[in-house]
Parts: sequence; C-alpha cells; structure tokens
Amino acid sequence: MTERTNEEPTGPAAGRRALARRPSNSREETPGGARMVRRLLDAGLLVFARRGYLAARVDDITAAAEVSHGTFYLYFKNKEALLHRLARECAEELDTLIVALSLLSTSLDEESLSRWLRDFVRVYQRYGPVVRIWFEAHDPDALMQSMADNVFEGLMAGLEQLVRHRLPAGADPAVASLAAVGMLERVSYYLTSHPEVFDEEAIVAVLYRMFAGLTFPAAGGAASTPGSGGRPVSR
Repeated sequence: MTERTNEEPTGPAAGRRALARRPSNSREETPGGARMVRRLLDAGLLVFARRGYLAARVDDITAAAEVSHGTFYLYFKNKEALLHRLARECAEELDTLIVALSLLSTSLDEESLSRWLRDFVRVYQRYGPVVRIWFEAHDPDALMQSMADNVFEGLMAGLEQLVRHRLPAGADPAVASLAAVGMLERVSYYLTSHPEVFDEEAIVAVLYRMFAGLTFPAAGGAASTPGSGGRPVSR
C-alpha cells in the first residue's frame, strides 16, 4: 500500500476517512466483533467479484464467510450496507493515492512513478469489485455515487496536474488524464479477473512505459525502467 504522508486530506476526503474507521455498531468495538466484520467484508468482496453485485445474495456472503444469517444481520442490515462499508474503505485507500499523486507532481522521478502505479494496481486488486460497481452505477444511493464521483474527480485532477506541464504542445491535459484513468482501471481489472494469465510486475512495467510517455517527454522518446540499470525503454 502507499505509505501514509503527513498531508492528510481535508474536506470530503477527511470525512470519508473518519467514517470508514468508525465502528458501525457497538458489537464491532470488541476484538471478536471487529474480526467478524472483517470476515464478512472480505467475503463480500469475494462474492461481488465472482457474481457481481446485482446477482450476489446475503446467502452467498454468509456461505463464503462460513457464518449464519443471524451473525450477518448482527453487523449489517443488508448487502447494500456491507457494500457501503467497503466503499468507504476503498475511498480511503484511493484518497491516500490521490495525496501521493499530488506530491508526485512536484517531485516526480521514475521510481516514485513506478511505486505509485504498483500501489494503484494493488488497491484495485483488493477493491476492484467496489470500483466496478461505481463505474457501472449499480448502487443507487446518492451519497455513494457522490463519493465515487469525488474519488474519480480527485484522480483525474491529480493526473491532469501531473502531466499538464509535461505534454507536447497542443495536447489536452484533461483528455490525457481521462485516458490515463481509463487505462489504469481496465488494465487493473483484467489483472484482477485473470490473475492466472497476467503478471502483476509485467502489468506495472507496461503501465510505467505508457505513463513515462506522458510524464517524461524530455527524455527524447525513451525512459528507463526502474530497476533496469538505466537502460532506455522505447516508447
């Protein structure tokens, strides 16, 4: 995961972070309750990944968690409540990446870019089902959609700031950031859904080469891959 920085987000991001950390009920305040909530959340991620949110049932989640229906309803009202808890966790992780992205725009180097891309891929590997639900607008809750909009707008703004002064003349940074977000999401999705086919390190290396073309144009058409001993990478 991305290392925490001293620059904590403010406004909506800070509110989401506090909400994600707050126990949903008094049972969760005990060690056993916290472990059970984590077990149910992990089972929910697994089921949403396998079946999709619309097809997923509480039955599926309790079976994956190996708990009773009664146990589930001690902690969550329904699958939507479980999704909302996962969404707050996902938003917190992505907020951390957005903060790191803002720091990259002022002190960008090849290693930090590669590390940020790897962190994004790993967050997606865990919370990909939530991100896909956001993209597909399967959750009608207005607050959750607003959260998703804020997260994606933050990513777009951060990437736009990163590439704004590094693009060739005439290139639109807003379009470049849109393309970058779409590429990150799709490539991470295929890695998550087909882990037996795609390798994480290979995915990160390819993403790096693509992003290097946006962020290191002064390299004269080549950028070195971190860990490659400074060898040029064709673009």
